[in-house]
Amino acid sequence: MTEKILIVGGGLAGTIIANGLCRQLGKELRANEVNITVIGNNEQHMYQPGLLYVPFGRIREKDLFRDQRSVLDRRIIFYVDPATKIDIVEKTVVTESGATFEYDYLVLATGSRLRPDTIPGMEEGAHWFYDLAGARKMREALEAFEGGKIVVNVNAPHKCPVAPLEITFMLRDYLKGRGLSDKTEITYTYPIGRLHALEPVANWTQPEFDKAGVKYETFFNTKSIDAEKQVILSEEDSSIEYDLLVTIPPHNGSQVITDSNLGSGGWVPTE
Repeated sequence: MTEKILIVGGGLAGTIIANGLCRQLGKELRANEVNITVIGNNEQHMYQPGLLYVPFGRIREKDLFRDQRSVLDRRIIFYVDPATKIDIVEKTVVTESGATFEYDYLVLATGSRLRPDTIPGMEEGAHWFYDLAGARKMREALEAFEGGKIVVNVNAPHKCPVAPLEITFMLRDYLKGRGLSDKTEITYTYPIGRLHALEPVANWTQPEFDKAGVKYETFFNTKSIDAEKQVILSEEDSSIEYDLLVTIPPHNGSQVITDSNLGSGGWVPTE
């Protein structure tokens, strides 16, 4: 009997896992002992790390995209049909079209969702680069920026833990290239008592920020943003004024995880 491996999610993780399994299970695939199916949300695969370069005009948007089928091993069965219900008891996944996929092994690669709407004023007063629309908007804001106070505001949870540091140093280089370094102050906020969740990274970051002239404030958990007054407020009762606010919005997991009662907030508990 052919064993069925089902991967829910066709993003970067789902694609890497699917292709990796093909390399590991070549013999089994040839013998028809196993098949691998990916169900995704889109026919286009977007290389999400490339979004970091969009605000600075350092990548062509078309270079972010590939046809999803083309980045998957030809032995992988692929459907564009978003999952709507996962039943781990019956070992089935129901999709938007009404189809039911049975599996022997299930891989969840359902990703995360931006939730700027969970913090009052964030959608109106902040910029981000975690989706294409946000990255485009941030690019326009940077092109119009002529100096002032930039705040890089980190919220949790979020994917790509190093991205807030990357954007901070890229902002510094961008401003230097435009001759705006002396006219700009950058402040970085982080929700815990150091500059990164990983202590070795935090220990590296602080002297680098000091060297670069980047100010920072820890224990800053965003409460709200006053877009009109251009002030960001924290749960710790501190406030920072800004001329340009770059935020890392809080993330939730996928809605299908919540709807399938597999975890709070769309996150699956792991051990």
